[in-house]
Amino acid sequence: MESPTGMKARSNDSISLKKSDYEAHTAVVR
Repeated sequence: MESPTGMKARSNDSISLKKSDYEAHTAVVR
């Protein structure tokens, strides 16, 4: 099993990825 820190880092990565995607989308809309 993975360590909680590893899982947390993965979730943080996915969140940052979604945020960057959202920012890129808003930039395109603008």
